[in-house]
Amino acid sequence: METALPAMLVFVVVAAVAPLVYLLHQMLWPFLSCLPLRRKLRQVPGPPGHFLLGHIFDLIANPVHQQLAKWTEEYGPIYKIGLPGAMAVILTEPEAVATVIKVERYDKSAMTYKFMEKITRDTHPNIVTVPTASYHRAIRKAVTPAFSTANLRRFFPELVVLTERLVQQLLTHGSFASLDMDLAAQRLTVDVIGRFAFDRDFNALSSGRSEALEAVGKLMVSLQRDHNPLNRWFWWRKETREFWADRVRFDAIVRRALEDLRERPPAPHCLLSHLLSFTDPNTGKALSGKALRAETATFWIAGFETTAHAIAWALMFIASDEQVEARIAAELDACGLLATPARPEPRPVAWGDLGALRFLNAVIQEALRLMPPAGGGTVRTVPRDTKLAGYDVPAGTVVWIPFYALQRSKGVWGPDANEFRPDRWLAPQGLGPAQDQAPQGPNDDNGGGSGCGGAASSNGAAAGAAAPEEDEVVKAAATASARGWIPFSEGPRNCVGQSLALLELRTVLAVLCGRFRFQLADEMGGVEGVVAASRQETTLKPGEKGLLMHAIPRVAT
Repeated sequence: METALPAMLVFVVVAAVAPLVYLLHQMLWPFLSCLPLRRKLRQVPGPPGHFLLGHIFDLIANPVHQQLAKWTEEYGPIYKIGLPGAMAVILTEPEAVATVIKVERYDKSAMTYKFMEKITRDTHPNIVTVPTASYHRAIRKAVTPAFSTANLRRFFPELVVLTERLVQQLLTHGSFASLDMDLAAQRLTVDVIGRFAFDRDFNALSSGRSEALEAVGKLMVSLQRDHNPLNRWFWWRKETREFWADRVRFDAIVRRALEDLRERPPAPHCLLSHLLSFTDPNTGKALSGKALRAETATFWIAGFETTAHAIAWALMFIASDEQVEARIAAELDACGLLATPARPEPRPVAWGDLGALRFLNAVIQEALRLMPPAGGGTVRTVPRDTKLAGYDVPAGTVVWIPFYALQRSKGVWGPDANEFRPDRWLAPQGLGPAQDQAPQGPNDDNGGGSGCGGAASSNGAAAGAAAPEEDEVVKAAATASARGWIPFSEGPRNCVGQSLALLELRTVLAVLCGRFRFQLADEMGGVEGVVAASRQETTLKPGEKGLLMHAIPRVAT
């Protein structure tokens, strides 16, 4: 008995002290190791923060994207913030941004992107998180043919069919119903990625529910919660347990999909066909099971969620501005794509139409500026001492480029930076942006001519043949990035699927706006209310209510 008492006392002391030691290690050691960097960044301005935890409470208590945009207006194009165990320099000066991601091509911050390795049950690197080295270059090269103009042109008729399914769904609800157009767009883009990537019908539009959509939605929320250090330090918290459950659930869906693909291989042009046949340059072998699941899960998530939110945000802006809606309708009417009493069934949108819809394209570009789905931006590590936006930035500094803050910065875009103004992208002749050329569509003729491509456009075929590896819109976006427009990022780590995303945006909005007028539901509180309620949950999405709208048919059925 006398021996048991000291042992029990030791156990109690250890049980009481161990969590405290663990917490101090998680908080204090990163803080101490970061002190040299803090001293070197003293000259960089920034908001006051907690001496130990920096600005983490501000970033948890407020929407991250809006907080960074607010600080950008207060402290300018470069400022610093403190994070647990790190200092971050926030950068929104376009020339300096181009230096980081396009010219010098600084690599991603490994620490920052670690959370994206947790999208499946087995924590594993993927194309988003690996360094820019042989593996990243090889896998990007392997999947690029899936996003070529030639392949997008082949897929385009299927995209139109899927969009028409959404039209029929909306017609069944009537104009009095409040519909979550963000959720409707997600159902559509889930079906799009099903056909484009997996060569399968996911039937999210026609079924009552989509397991993949629900699983990804919960996982994205959990991924954002993982940014909260408390959820990493205190692994017993409810949020941490839910994160694990969300990972396991989505992992099971990915496993079932891959098993089905092995039994019935997808067509050679599909994205997963490229992944299944990919050879890892580091091993000379096919992807391991863990790696294949990680890459499949990454492309699955990136392939539908961001595009769906982009469609919804664009519809929100269109619905909130009668003049914008009228100009889109006039443009569609001139192309025979608008439903009218005299033409209740407009002709199907054709590949050749997409580049001709100049104003609609400007609307898309402006919506992507104000509400970029990847609003959190990109985080890079400075490999050597350098000067950015007039300040000396030492090696090892984490540079955070928040796209939402950059693309709403008054210092970059002027006093009307927060206003939705598509005309900023149109020159007086209607040929492109006033300062730079607008991103062009698959059938832009590059000569400034107007008019619709129609179903049998020879120009469209020529454009597809002339640029089999890259849509013209991807090339032209580089000029707009000089102004601070980088919703898809830039350089070797830009969005590999941006050409598909823009094709979906143009096609879906042309079809929907040709058949419906959209109105925000009163409970949304207008654009201001929707923007204020928006959340940065890995992607920039509407608040808890979704994006409730009325879809009013242009011709009564």
